[in-house]
Amino acid sequence: LFRSLEVSTAAVSLAVTGKPGISEKTRTKILDFIKKHDQDESYTLENRLASNSKHNILFIFYADASEIYAQAHSKILKAAQEEARQHSFTLQPVYQISGQNPFQYIEELEKYPEVAGVLVLATELDAKTVSAYKMLKVPLLVIDSFFDEEVLIDTVELNYQTAFYEATKYAFNFGHEKIGFLTDGSRTQNLQHKLDGFWKALRAIGIQNLNDVPVIHLSNNIDNAYRRMKKSIENRDFEMPTLFIGASDYAVLGAMKAFEEKNIAIPDTVSFIGCGNIEASQVSKPSLTTIESNPTEMGKVAVRNLLRRMNSPNDICTRTQISTKFIKRQSVKILR
Repeated sequence: LFRSLEVSTAAVSLAVTGKPGISEKTRTKILDFIKKHDQDESYTLENRLASNSKHNILFIFYADASEIYAQAHSKILKAAQEEARQHSFTLQPVYQISGQNPFQYIEELEKYPEVAGVLVLATELDAKTVSAYKMLKVPLLVIDSFFDEEVLIDTVELNYQTAFYEATKYAFNFGHEKIGFLTDGSRTQNLQHKLDGFWKALRAIGIQNLNDVPVIHLSNNIDNAYRRMKKSIENRDFEMPTLFIGASDYAVLGAMKAFEEKNIAIPDTVSFIGCGNIEASQVSKPSLTTIESNPTEMGKVAVRNLLRRMNSPNDICTRTQISTKFIKRQSVKILR
């Protein structure tokens, strides 16, 4: 529409919502064009939303979420706010505390005025808490998590299962047949999806004795991960693989520090793949091969999908997965 009329997307939004900020000539041109193309899907959505007096979207945060997620969560929020603004909605952050009775909290949310929809950032939530939000009488979408037992909610998440499947196959294709896994100490659904991709890849490449694959439980704190890895090395808790894949860059960087302290060469003796592409992964020695997420795209898509739900409340629920990016650096040795 805006390309056909040579006007901005903001001008189209102002015209169809009846808000000031454009000339009457431009408004008339846009509305006349729309009348002639009344089957245009984008107009139908904007027009129906404009007829709704509710223009607030609540964005549910957990105030005590782990600090390691702060940067990604901030990017999700910023992108979601900008996307909502483009559709004449105001996105309002609301904070909850973990452990608070979710059903009691739902009652408090229902007191917010003019709420058109709710986004829940569910990185560290369990299925019971997420399910409680279904009691809300407005459209709902869950970000950064998916629960197999809770399918009747729209979700937008990162495709970690495929990312870790491909990362494991990448390591195998370079000759690494003994591959271990470093957890990050979290209890999130994302960790489970990462492990699912890892195990699926090992089965696909024909690893027979999965019980012998070392899985070391570390932490999302670099110092804590270092101490736990150091203890495991000293106790000889595992048979040394040629490569470790880690659930987070924090866990991997802590593990690398422990191996370096024990004079175990990286990547000549043991290689590493992380997840997160944090700044420290770029300057570590060696620089860390890692999986980069896309929180900005998650935020944008979450708002778009919520708007579709608001426009078509009886449609089937959808699970949208956002692709990741594999960043190749210096921490993986080529064995063949």
